[in-house]
Amino acid sequence: MNIDLARTFIAVVESGSFARVGKHEEITQSAVSMRIKALEDGLGKTLFDRGKAGAVLTPSGIQFQKHALTFLRVWEQARIEASLPEDFRAAIFNRSPVRFVGRFSTRMDGSNARYRARHCGQGAVRYFRNVDARMGRRIT
Repeated sequence: MNIDLARTFIAVVESGSFARVGKHEEITQSAVSMRIKALEDGLGKTLFDRGKAGAVLTPSGIQFQKHALTFLRVWEQARIEASLPEDFRAAIFNRSPVRFVGRFSTRMDGSNARYRARHCGQGAVRYFRNVDARMGRRIT
């Protein structure tokens, strides 16, 4: 699957509008439609009911949504891990709401850092800050 198709699909799901996605991504609405059509053709299913009120997921679209989110998470993690320095062995990703990240990052910088140094060698920690609670639930 093409990463841009998955990103466009999720953007349409979140905004409910092909036009809004086009405006936000600075592409035409027809380009958004073509991407979604290419995705639908590849899957052999219609993912959105299109109307004047916007785009609404079909049952197939609802089923596909969880897989698209997983695909995007895996892609992001692979992209980051591939760019780590060679002496790093792992990356830890935290996609929690800000109120949780503050407490977690303090612990990661303190006692957990000693544990990592003793048992894990070199590693990387990436925090996604300013993630609201709804988005934290969606991408974890």
